[in-house]
Amino acid sequence: MKNLLATFKHLADEKGMLHRYIFTNYAYQDEDVFEGYGRDSAANLRRISEKYDPEGVFQKNVPGGFKLS
Repeated sequence: MKNLLATFKHLADEKGMLHRYIFTNYAYQDEDVFEGYGRDSAANLRRISEKYDPEGVFQKNVPGGFKLS
């Protein structure tokens, strides 16, 4: 799956169609969907998480979904 995903990304990049945003429902489990929001927005999300959930309860104890780690 990782190789197939890498191939698709490479082909999209060659055609000028690769976009940084990855729709969460279509993302592969190893992809960093939050980086697709842009570095500043991803960093802001991490700062907010640290402010309101300093012990990382949501990041560590809530099953499923993508985490900001």
